[in-house]
Amino acid sequence: MIRKLIAAQISNLGPDEVEVVMSTSALARDGHVLVPQGCQLANYRANPIVLWSHSPDHPIGNAENISVGSNQIGARIRFAPTGISHKADEIRGLTKAGIIRAVSVGFDPIDMVPLDPKKPRGGQRITAWELLELSFVSVPADTGAVVTARAAREGKAISSANAAILKQAHDDAERCRAAIAGVVAGAGGAVCGEGDTQTADFERRQRARAALELAHPPMGEDYERRQRHLVAIELSPGAIALREFDLTQRQRDVAALRRRLGL
Repeated sequence: MIRKLIAAQISNLGPDEVEVVMSTSALARDGHVLVPQGCQLANYRANPIVLWSHSPDHPIGNAENISVGSNQIGARIRFAPTGISHKADEIRGLTKAGIIRAVSVGFDPIDMVPLDPKKPRGGQRITAWELLELSFVSVPADTGAVVTARAAREGKAISSANAAILKQAHDDAERCRAAIAGVVAGAGGAVCGEGDTQTADFERRQRARAALELAHPPMGEDYERRQRHLVAIELSPGAIALREFDLTQRQRDVAALRRRLGL
């Protein structure tokens, strides 16, 4: 799961309005790029919700006048009228006072290509993506217009024996990555029969989303709630290749490791 955050450029308007630059084409600190022209807005325009910190329990306003430029996406945010929502009143005040200066987009990746063809598991250029929601957040992570923040992840210490097993599993997986990259690159509508383009598009979306989620495993008891609302998705190097392993291949790899370890 991911929160794509960018340091917002916020301009005050009326008492209940601000303007923000919510996404740019700049390289984010996570090494990825969201292409503004690749943003699909049809569904979001039908329900242009603005949240606080990606929480579906805290809607605070709506986005209006969404504009897509060559290098950025801008919008006007209209907060809920005063007195309707305590949270909306709080965030409006903090934003107007210049305390909160960051926004974050939750999106569904559709298509992406490596920024460096020689490093298919490195930074990605997300060329097609669907905007799901926009949030005000307190912690910026990107130097562009949209801020990217990640939930902290707890680390675990492992023994040297387990480390060796993990390294062997990684080495075994590397043999398959080139073939997987080829499958991902060719997984478009062109490989389907007539009438199957929508199915291919859906499968490509599912594959991309699942890959990103795999790179950021469930953390905390709010995982299921965030998943239900498709709050945000984050991109991470190697996610696609890892996800493309089917269950049978995974089982074969595990069996091979067990035999090698005498288990």
